[in-house]
Amino acid sequence: MTFSFLLFSSTFGFTVVGNTQAQATETPTAVVQNVKTSTPKAHATFTTSVKSINQVVQADDYATAITQEVNWINTQVAAEKLTGWDALALVRSSTGITDAQKTQIQTNIETNYADPSTQHQPTDYARDVIGLICVGADPTNVNGQNLVQEAVTNGIAADADVYAVTYGLIAATAAQSSNLGNVQTADLQIMVTNLLGMQNSETGYWTDQYGYTLDTTGMALQALALYLGNSEFDTDGRITNAVNSAFNTITLIGGNGALQEDGNFKDPFVADAAVNSSSDAMLIAGLAACGTELPDESPLSALLSFQVLHGTDAGSFNWTPEMTYDRQLSTQQAVYALDQYSYSVDGKGSIFDFTANPVN
Repeated sequence: MTFSFLLFSSTFGFTVVGNTQAQATETPTAVVQNVKTSTPKAHATFTTSVKSINQVVQADDYATAITQEVNWINTQVAAEKLTGWDALALVRSSTGITDAQKTQIQTNIETNYADPSTQHQPTDYARDVIGLICVGADPTNVNGQNLVQEAVTNGIAADADVYAVTYGLIAATAAQSSNLGNVQTADLQIMVTNLLGMQNSETGYWTDQYGYTLDTTGMALQALALYLGNSEFDTDGRITNAVNSAFNTITLIGGNGALQEDGNFKDPFVADAAVNSSSDAMLIAGLAACGTELPDESPLSALLSFQVLHGTDAGSFNWTPEMTYDRQLSTQQAVYALDQYSYSVDGKGSIFDFTANPVN
């Protein structure tokens, strides 16, 4: 059975979802039935262009934040700890990635596959496909293993969970846009169809097996953004409708909405869910990739409030104000979320589209 365990570790390249007590067993439907019902405020109208400059966060604010984040990765993350997500964050930043970092990240990834008997999660394959593409290496032959095919196989499996499908689709698209792995359009269509079928028709969210929605929805939107408006995939506007549905709920304050008065996002279906930088980052990246306007409540300002301003960890991101948790992972996510926002503002499209945005 294809199953992506919820792992709170940058070693496995997985996003932090909700809070650290991810033990909920309710189905998405049961969770929705238990949601609090407060009067929702109106949300913004779905558009197809990102707000050029947020009223609160100016372009130089998030550009400076990216530079500070990258500096922390460059100076505080041990070379042997760099992952594919670091590669993505660095290569899409204005600072870029060094040749030494490319070589080190390729070595780190290849080391993970030195023993062919080692078991890997679907998200591992996807992370490493993306990482190898970012450093200019071939993900189709890593110590004899074709990581692109592994990502596709996991993504199209009949029992694939939302993470296998989402990350499989992103990795397969990244490979196809890089002319690697001979990815078949039919397999991409299967993953798009399956991912659309996983959206909760009542709420517009994607929910994982633990009942958490925000990080899951943010990554689903990033995956679907790659095919938004594509006549071969977005037939009858099915992707557009899915994005619109998610946007309309995410940007509500109250009810099933995720948006808070201070610009943060909070899971409305999990009573003890914590507002955190990972959820903010994933939803900002997803909304920006799809070309939707960020709400006036300024999620960008909310995300930047988690950045450490002083000391050794200056530039990095806390998971919550009270909890550092996995600092490397939180920082990776914040960097490429701001990278994606910057790309969208500049009309460059998705950071995962290596045809429109090739790496050097």
